[in-house]
Amino acid sequence: MSGPAHLIGMTAAAAVVSYAPAIASVDFDPSSQAAAQAYGYYTSGNGEAAVGAALRAVEEDPTNLDYRLLLADSLTLAGRPSEALEVLVPLRDEADYRVQSRLAQAAWDSHEPGLAAEAFLAAADLADNRDSRAYLSRAAVLALIEAGRHEDAVRAFDAAWSDQALQGFASLDTANVALAVGRDAQALWAFEDAQRTAPLSGLAAINAGYAAQRLGLPDWAANYFHLALNSWPAEVDPARRAEIEAFVQQQTPNT
Repeated sequence: MSGPAHLIGMTAAAAVVSYAPAIASVDFDPSSQAAAQAYGYYTSGNGEAAVGAALRAVEEDPTNLDYRLLLADSLTLAGRPSEALEVLVPLRDEADYRVQSRLAQAAWDSHEPGLAAEAFLAAADLADNRDSRAYLSRAAVLALIEAGRHEDAVRAFDAAWSDQALQGFASLDTANVALAVGRDAQALWAFEDAQRTAPLSGLAAINAGYAAQRLGLPDWAANYFHLALNSWPAEVDPARRAEIEAFVQQQTPNT
């Protein structure tokens, strides 16, 4: 049966979800009225007012890293990622998770996937919990793909997999990233891990079926495709369904 090399139902861009670093990770001198105002405006959702106050705080103390992060967060909240990136780029050599995670997201939102990938990788190395590390590792791989650096993306995925950074964390996302770099065996492992929680359905089941088929596991493929047929995604054309139905019938023993 013919089929696309990877039917993942998403682009790399759509797969990277905003990380939104917590403003709580920013500290400030309570004697700074501007910083206190910026923090207050930020927490109330008033991005533009937060930017103005954060700028004043930075002017008062230009060397204060927390104030610069507060300014970057405020610019992000105000929908000005390219300006947040300008604030963060001079800090790109800082071995600080708060800096690298913000730099990664600002670069991604500013359509600078190469810079985003480097920062995602740096942030993954600095993350203090495994969920964050897994997310950041996946995001780095997808950013490298978006930057047209496929070989680097494969290497980044393989390194994260070898380090056990991806296994067991958001397994469906890991499976999709594995498919994006052509790692069918790892994708199938992740799909199976996800299925321990709930049966696959829709696109996930189709993806798993194709991965199993490419790996020479027709019985597994038929099982996944059967799940897909019971929950067929509307965005996949009927011709694809007919092909999959024919494949499943071929794998079903006559009774």
